[in-house]
Amino acid sequence: MTAGASIPKPNGHDCFRDAAAVQTEVLQSFEGRRLRASRLVRRTVGIVATESRQTHSLIFHMGGGTAYRHDGRRRTGRANHPGTTTLVPAHLASAWDLSEGIDLLQVQIEDSRLRRFASREFDIDPDRLEMHDLIDVADPFMRDIAPAILRQLSTSRRHSDAVLDNFDTVLSSHILRTYSNLPDIASTQPDKTRGNVAREAVRRARDILLDNLDKNISATKLADEIGIGPFRLMRCFKAEMGVSLHRFVIESRVALVRDRLLQTDAPLIQIALDAGFANQSHMTSTYTAVMGITPGRHRREMRG
Repeated sequence: MTAGASIPKPNGHDCFRDAAAVQTEVLQSFEGRRLRASRLVRRTVGIVATESRQTHSLIFHMGGGTAYRHDGRRRTGRANHPGTTTLVPAHLASAWDLSEGIDLLQVQIEDSRLRRFASREFDIDPDRLEMHDLIDVADPFMRDIAPAILRQLSTSRRHSDAVLDNFDTVLSSHILRTYSNLPDIASTQPDKTRGNVAREAVRRARDILLDNLDKNISATKLADEIGIGPFRLMRCFKAEMGVSLHRFVIESRVALVRDRLLQTDAPLIQIALDAGFANQSHMTSTYTAVMGITPGRHRREMRG
């Protein structure tokens, strides 16, 4: 690539940094458990070919010219314009005819990993999953999340597991819901979210949370231990228990504090830490919000 070269800034997308900063970001990427994201810039024109791969590529076209795709079977006659999204399914070789440089954000996910995610998260037969070959799609979700992904690409700090897990889960779910036949599969199979499997998962989640109220366990780690997807666990838990995972933990901690206030003479700071609160102030504000009274006053009233 030629030093100092630039490509047009995408019209109507001022949330993206100026193209002059792209030169140092071309090779930056991050990789989660299932997907890899990167920002790519091509300043050459002509035909750019891609071989068949084991990964699906979700491409958000941020700037530059239009890109016409042809893959040996046909020339599509359609272009990928700035601000639109394209999915190139796994096992599909393709070539792009570039009239000028392009700037794009690419998310890649292995087909096998996406199918396992679909099975765990949405409880579907992964062999029935089919990805759609789509070009130039108006995708508001990708338009809105792209700036957050770019911020992660541009930082030199090590990405935390929580950040990568969040991108993994959110983007994997979006790809399945928007660029596959998942909605059709889900509509033709029985809903198992209230079945025995779901009830057992909720029971195990409840027991783990109650046994570890002094710890902060994320939905992702909890779901991994149980063996289902985090989104599915949250849906099942809300359906079975009537409250979210987060609300269940809060109410359980408050109940534990109430019992300790009544049954022991332990100082408030010790009760707070044993119940999983960061400090006494955190416990007091949460307890007051749920019970309508401060812990100290409630202890005095309960004991007469």
